[in-house]
Amino acid sequence: MKKTLFSLSVAACLLALSCTKEPVNENVLPVAEGEVSGLCFTASFETVKSTLDDNQQPKWVAGDVIGVTSAQDNNVQCALVDAAAGTFSGANINGNAPYAAVYPWNASFSFAGDVVSASVPAVQQLAGGQKIAPGAMVAACVSNTTTLAFRNCTCLMRLDITRSDIKSIKVETTKEGEYLAGDFTMDMGADTPVATPVAASASASVTLLPEGTAFAAGNYYIAILPAEYTSLKITFTNTANQTAVATKSTKTTCGRSQGLSWGSFFSYSIGNAEALIAWSQSAPKFTAWDTVNLTADIALTTEQAARYVEAADFMGTFNGGNHSITGLTTPLFGNLYGAVSNLDLTATIQYDGTDARITGTDYGIGILAHYVYEKMKDPVTQQDVATGAAVNNVTTRGSLLVSGLEKTHNYMVGGIVGSSNGVLFSGCKNYASVTLDGVTLSGKQSRVGGITGVLQYSANAGLTSCENYGEVNIASMPAVGDVSVGGVAGYVTVAANVTGCTNNGAVHCSATSSSTVAVAGVVASVTKYVTMSGCENKAAVSLAGSGKYGYAGGFVAHFTNGAKLQNPINRGNVNCTGTFSDMVRAGGLVGNYVCAATEGISSPYGQIENGKNYGEVKNESATSSQVRLGGFFGAATSGAVFVLSGENRGDVTNVSSGSLSELCQGGVAGYIGTSGSKIDGTTSKCTITTNVVATSKSLAAQILGNNGPANTILSNLKLAGNVLGTALTADNFSDYIYKGTAVTTAPSGCSFLNE
Repeated sequence: MKKTLFSLSVAACLLALSCTKEPVNENVLPVAEGEVSGLCFTASFETVKSTLDDNQQPKWVAGDVIGVTSAQDNNVQCALVDAAAGTFSGANINGNAPYAAVYPWNASFSFAGDVVSASVPAVQQLAGGQKIAPGAMVAACVSNTTTLAFRNCTCLMRLDITRSDIKSIKVETTKEGEYLAGDFTMDMGADTPVATPVAASASASVTLLPEGTAFAAGNYYIAILPAEYTSLKITFTNTANQTAVATKSTKTTCGRSQGLSWGSFFSYSIGNAEALIAWSQSAPKFTAWDTVNLTADIALTTEQAARYVEAADFMGTFNGGNHSITGLTTPLFGNLYGAVSNLDLTATIQYDGTDARITGTDYGIGILAHYVYEKMKDPVTQQDVATGAAVNNVTTRGSLLVSGLEKTHNYMVGGIVGSSNGVLFSGCKNYASVTLDGVTLSGKQSRVGGITGVLQYSANAGLTSCENYGEVNIASMPAVGDVSVGGVAGYVTVAANVTGCTNNGAVHCSATSSSTVAVAGVVASVTKYVTMSGCENKAAVSLAGSGKYGYAGGFVAHFTNGAKLQNPINRGNVNCTGTFSDMVRAGGLVGNYVCAATEGISSPYGQIENGKNYGEVKNESATSSQVRLGGFFGAATSGAVFVLSGENRGDVTNVSSGSLSELCQGGVAGYIGTSGSKIDGTTSKCTITTNVVATSKSLAAQILGNNGPANTILSNLKLAGNVLGTALTADNFSDYIYKGTAVTTAPSGCSFLNE
């Protein structure tokens, strides 16, 4: 009923496809030899420009059949007689003008006046070696003579496929009332004909089937009704009946004689800036089967960086090949569901004012990606399925600044990823400065980290052998929610493993909060039982600003469900300033240790094995009512804490000029408030060679500043240094092991360390 030339990939498609068209399919009835012909028609196509391939017009080929309707004859098949001349003959048509014609012949074709009624097939199957299904491209015309000037009725979608096991391709619109195929009407007398779907018989989807059992690798075309589509979804099914889905969630206009290129699927090689930009701009159609290989270092110019689009919803594998991308001004990915490895990124990224990119309740921002997800919903079953998401050997450089935002969100900011949902990071490094500044949160929360702002959702989440070298900072931020800033991660809310990670960048927070401000060298806040092994902080940790609770730790600022710390090391000074109305708790390893037994976790709830602190723990906060400082941890207030060997060689100092209601300082802990805790050096020597310093008298001791109404065991400890100006000796050290409420079990095996 119509042969259409599409200014998308049609012209090239039609020349490349029409010209290779094999003869006639089974429902075509050409004029038999020796039969008397009726009228002869000369047919051509309107001149249109192809936007996907070239500027060629389609040509008639052997086997083409059109349908012609006159006042006396209804939809008679006319077969091609002379391809060069474009003449068709119908044995049984002898009626008078006007004539309406359609290519290819279609049994449902009719017309009234200049309005034709035709149909785009909802199932299009390849044949004759063509890359578009016979009968899929529809063209029509109305003429007062036997010269027929066909006009396109459809547009084309082009898909480039790089794998050879796909057995079907289904494209569908997800917006009710939008149709891709089926019956339609079109006024061919209009300057710009418009296809109007007949809703009763229209289809919201089109399925393309191969000629054999599967499509060969190559490019293919699907004909659809021209329209503006709100969102499109494409589903690939392979010969193993597995599916992969890609979507375009932005409005897409597919005009008559035009079309849409989805671009390449499944395999990409990117070796220059323009290829990277083109890949990013087609990113909404990525599937879980995609593989991207970076084949060269890429340096984006300012103009090119402006054209780069955050690759949205990437679900495949991105192999950086140990190459670099420099000059980015936006994250490489939006939502990342796939695996990225062996990639070096340099970016200067800034979000400020009322940036339109900031949407939703939560907002993650990172140089590699806003979010990384372990799972996504299967489009068919709507069940969560694993995507194989992982981030391996990714290095980020440059700067990431989020400042002056007026929108109130939960911000999750990381040097590599803003928010990590059930994802394992391995061998990653961040050298970029990461700053959240001047953001009004209005009851929301902010989480900032050198590697990731947040690690959450699944026990598969974790950080292994990751390093941060960039400064991590929340500065002058008027916030009223919780704030967490960590050298490696801001916030961990999943029972994950954090192994072999190191922070080398200064960590600072000067936010204003109505609740909690937490800052630490490795992870600021932890809300689940986490195992941290072999990690180290080498940089200064600074807690400023104001709020109700201020927590600082060289290793972790705040645990709420306990943890196991194995071989933790802190070498950075921990300094607390600002104003915190209720308390400051700071430690060389942990600021505040809440070790409640939850989620089936058995004792010990909080455990430090062979911990080492070499940094000073210092409080300068002017107005805090309660200060608890310790070489290992500031305070433990719920559940048992076990310190199993280690050493503290950092001073524990208070120089606050404020009027404090309580000041507890200890070489191991400032305060322990629950029963069953134990500080023991049996398995390895536990040496405390700290100076406990205060401007006013405090509950201060070389091991424990103050103990709550519970039994704490102190045993096998080696002591040296001084307490409040008194040097420890072999004769007096036992007077300075603990202060406050009596330890019901007398310390045993403790001795003076003569160094």
